[in-house]
Amino acid sequence: MKNNYTRIFLKPCGEVFGLLNFSTSKDNSFHFHIYEEANQELKYHPIEKLQGGRLKIELKNLIGTGFIRNKFTFHPSGTFHSSDINRNRLKDGLNGISFKDIVDYNLILVIAPKEIKKLLKKEIPKKGVNLILELANDVSPFTVNFEVFRKSQKHNLKKFQ
Repeated sequence: MKNNYTRIFLKPCGEVFGLLNFSTSKDNSFHFHIYEEANQELKYHPIEKLQGGRLKIELKNLIGTGFIRNKFTFHPSGTFHSSDINRNRLKDGLNGISFKDIVDYNLILVIAPKEIKKLLKKEIPKKGVNLILELANDVSPFTVNFEVFRKSQKHNLKKFQ
């Protein structure tokens, strides 16, 4: 079965730039392809686990892996991995929270576009689901967050106005 992708585009001043596409699969895994990072070496910030489950991210240093990432996947088991265009996986042993251990919701991905005009210009496909975010010329920095919600706890979710 082929994944049905949802694509997110940013549109400042009438120009269209691709941010990412994402999909889910039969096992409820999430797959993300960030256009800006495609076909480039995967680099990451070192993370230190603190007491109470908190994380400290070292923003000053980037660690190169030598791996050319095409997409990354979050599995319900908590495992996440990066894969290249040929579906080879980076074996880094990183794990997150298992979806079954999520009480109400958990943030799994934050994307903060740095310089929108440096993103890839993209044509908006006619087929599929496209989310186009129209942006003002003087847009302030922002993030796009992806969270996993426990359906049985939806009554505990914050209401958005």
